[in-house]
Amino acid sequence: MAVKNRDRQNQIKKPQTIDTHSPKMPKPTQTLISPRHFQNKYVILAILGSSILIYLCLARSVHEFSSRTVDHLVVSLNLHTTVYVIVIDAGSTASRVNAFTFHNSVIGNQFILDDTLFYETKPGLSFYAKNPKDINKSLNILLNKAKEKIPKNNWASTPIILRATAGLRLLPQDESQNILNECKRALDSSGFMTFHDSAAIMEGSDEGIFSWFTTNFLLKNFSPFYNDEEFATNTVAALDLGGASTQVTFAVTHDSSDKRSKLLSAHEKNIYHVNAFNKNTSVFTSSFLGLGLMAARKEILTHPDNYQNREYTFDEHSTNVELLAECINPIITGVTWHYAGKDYLVRGPINATYKIIKKRLPTGTDERRPVVRFFTCLDIIKKVVDAAIPYQLPSLREYEIYAFSFYFDRAAEAGLIDPYKGGTVTVESIYKSASEICAYPNTDQPFMCLDLSFIYVLLHGGFGLGNSSKICLKKHIDGHQLNWALGAAFNAIQIVS
Repeated sequence: MAVKNRDRQNQIKKPQTIDTHSPKMPKPTQTLISPRHFQNKYVILAILGSSILIYLCLARSVHEFSSRTVDHLVVSLNLHTTVYVIVIDAGSTASRVNAFTFHNSVIGNQFILDDTLFYETKPGLSFYAKNPKDINKSLNILLNKAKEKIPKNNWASTPIILRATAGLRLLPQDESQNILNECKRALDSSGFMTFHDSAAIMEGSDEGIFSWFTTNFLLKNFSPFYNDEEFATNTVAALDLGGASTQVTFAVTHDSSDKRSKLLSAHEKNIYHVNAFNKNTSVFTSSFLGLGLMAARKEILTHPDNYQNREYTFDEHSTNVELLAECINPIITGVTWHYAGKDYLVRGPINATYKIIKKRLPTGTDERRPVVRFFTCLDIIKKVVDAAIPYQLPSLREYEIYAFSFYFDRAAEAGLIDPYKGGTVTVESIYKSASEICAYPNTDQPFMCLDLSFIYVLLHGGFGLGNSSKICLKKHIDGHQLNWALGAAFNAIQIVS
């Protein structure tokens, strides 16, 4: 997969072989068959069956099926070559090891994904900013998991890369570099194949494009039989919500809409030219640092509008910070939240609002239920999102949309989707769920009202999705983790090939 735009050339290297080509087949010769030439009906059936198979193989869809059949046969006979790649996702909230197992297909010389190991540890690497040597405690767990998966005689030929995301982008340069130096030392002593940049910070655009590639690869949307335009129109948009940043990525279709042309011209720096499976397409991707769920939560909790009409001073430099926030239910009198090296004591507002719940029984008394001032909360969130996305994004409404990471987690916790299978939601259903959760005190999930309300505002106000827009939420596709790591693994294959 190769990517370039006007500002950067060859940002993502093209994997050696990720395309499938139709083998040239001889044209079947027309033959008159006389019954007297065959004494056995099984011979006749064999000839007819072979003729039908040759005919069907000329069809492109059946050719793809037959290629897979041949490939499965080769694998079952253990005649294939196995390739391993390790990608460590050093996110802001956790570090995750992804150990991929591939093999080269016989027809088309395409890398086929066979298996994935996924394991995560918490907290993220940014937690060790003041004590970078402690990183080994986390990394050794991940490296040992990879070693259990990959045969020892393959370690030296297995490339390993660690890519840090927004958590390290937010740190001062000296702190992030100290962390990367420790990571590089750990990788170099692991026994796996390393490079000069095995441990590095990944740009937000890479994160978005790799996520888009992973999603569409696992959905089998990259058909080699499409032309370039079909290739673009048959892909889905990918939305990734991490802890410190969020990405929105989709292939650009070339229509004659003046409005769309103006928008794409305005976002030319966000358009990347991607070559995947020998197909060229333009991809829009934008990464918003500070709009990951945890980073946005901090901005919402500390927004000045939380402190109107009362005497309260927010000290940004204090180690222990007390916050009274509108998006927190008044029943929460103090919950500790750790973020970016600080401990926040989070409370609901002092001047609480109550909802009167009428009791039907004559002997019952009315309930005064503390609630979040929902529209006040939404107004604060909207100011945070608008400050981070001060411009209109190209429309997503025409795309099929897949979302993952914290999108999936919060929707599952709110009961909007199956926590194992995922599901499809509308933007309106997220809004309704947020309003209901904000109207009910829950000490077990003190941040659910804020988090779900933020997701609604981000999708509706930030990304411009309508209330009826549908979003497919997944954590896995065909048993493989949905994240950016698979795209990075294909890139690593190119480095060693």
